[in-house]
Amino acid sequence: MPLRCNYPFVVATDIGDLETEAQRSRTEIASYPRDLADQLDGDGDVTLELGGSEVLLNPSDPVTFKLEGESDWSEGDTEAKQSIEFELVWWREAQTAEESTLDVREGVSKTSAAEFGRRASPETKGTGHKNQHMSPSIRRLVLDVMKPQEPDILELATVVSDRPGVDGVNVALVETDREVQNLKLTIEGDDIDADALEAAIIDLGGTVHSIDQVVCGERLVDQIDTPQDN
Repeated sequence: MPLRCNYPFVVATDIGDLETEAQRSRTEIASYPRDLADQLDGDGDVTLELGGSEVLLNPSDPVTFKLEGESDWSEGDTEAKQSIEFELVWWREAQTAEESTLDVREGVSKTSAAEFGRRASPETKGTGHKNQHMSPSIRRLVLDVMKPQEPDILELATVVSDRPGVDGVNVALVETDREVQNLKLTIEGDDIDADALEAAIIDLGGTVHSIDQVVCGERLVDQIDTPQDN
């Protein structure tokens, strides 16, 4: 099983470096080293899913294991940044730059709202032909997005509002810290291009963490409260 770390901010700093960063609870983080340990117990590749990319690695014995606890504080600070870091290091034969690069496969785990819309596309029963509306128009998306502090939400809102099919966008700041922001985006339009929308968010350094609401069809349909919701 691939080691899934579908966290925001996958950053390729060069051809041999891929990193991911996000805020998670202690319980969520604990599952990651457990999954990694299960893969290391075997003889095959270690497969990491980082955001929309899949990275295949094959640690070879001997592996150097580094473990570090750190506390960073400067005069005038009101908080100390503390961290636990662990690193696995091994050597593989590489005579050329191409042989030294990571085996990265893009877009293996990404499920977009457009794909959701295609799965929801109606088919004409009994004829074997699809309805002429191959993909119903997406009219509203509510997205949970994480991004770095820069660019600010004003720039993000401006860029998103300029995507094809978008008539308006509401960006609400849910949570922030020194490095990242968690946002709720509500986007409405006549025919939202979800792929272009996601690409714009990624270009700004963010990641769509989840799709919390989708409205497709000829008109907007609001959620109706039922007794079970009270």
